[in-house]
Amino acid sequence: MVAVQSAAQALTGTLSGRPMPPRLTSATTPALAYWRRRRALLQRELAQRAGVDLASVQRGERGLALRLDTVRRLAQALNIEPADLMAQPPEG
Repeated sequence: MVAVQSAAQALTGTLSGRPMPPRLTSATTPALAYWRRRRALLQRELAQRAGVDLASVQRGERGLALRLDTVRRLAQALNIEPADLMAQPPEG
């Protein structure tokens, strides 16, 4: 016999059945422009290397939140950790 769960039961997220707080799904990238310039890349070039839309790079550099998968792809293309993009850029 196959057990069937309701959608509400499947979304509780814990073994005890208690609801979990929502997971973080997006983040801002204050250091994106800093790291892109350090790597001497145009926005278009970074977007191509990361496999994301040019608009995503532009939004990230304007301070708008990006999906975590997009942040991961950008960090990988820049050869840094995602946390480096989400931190404040170094001064200077």
